[in-house]
Amino acid sequence: VPFVREMSVLVVRRPGGESVSYPVSETVQRQGICHETTTPAPGLDAGRATAIAAFATRIADELGVVGVLAVELMERADGEVVVNELAMRPHNTGHWTIEGAVTSQFENHLRAVADLPLGSTRMTAPVAVMSNVLGGGNPDLVGSLPVVLADPEVRVHLYGKAVMPGRKVAHVTVCGADLGATRAAARAASDHLEGRTHG
Repeated sequence: VPFVREMSVLVVRRPGGESVSYPVSETVQRQGICHETTTPAPGLDAGRATAIAAFATRIADELGVVGVLAVELMERADGEVVVNELAMRPHNTGHWTIEGAVTSQFENHLRAVADLPLGSTRMTAPVAVMSNVLGGGNPDLVGSLPVVLADPEVRVHLYGKAVMPGRKVAHVTVCGADLGATRAAARAASDHLEGRTHG
């Protein structure tokens, strides 16, 4: 399918039918691995974002989903979106919600499974950028933290996995007001953790 970019939207649904959705994210995939998400998806107007969220919610309702459903999408040049993949679980493209939303995807997943009222999906800042850290060039992630955390806006999540080439071993999230600055900070942090830069 020819497409201009990939996006993702998370829907959370309780057994009784209550559902909430998070803002649509733009995702960057490389060799089948999610490298970065930017939320909200740049250049997506409010009407299109609302329509995409409603589309994803309809899928969750028709499937009777309980918990998080990640709907991965491809956007064509004419703006039409097609479903690429469905994942019925907390999802890597929603890790930004830990810092970037009032209620994270993980908390809302547990609320849904327990059939409790769902939490707000409102963003805590105008922009949230999550960048994955892949193993390979830097075996000492912990040793890199002093440099990365010198930026007080950077949040790092280490997964405690053995560092192997191409394996997702951590992610960083930066929330801010300016898209360019927020994205640059997230990329700088993940580059350093991957061993691409030294400082």
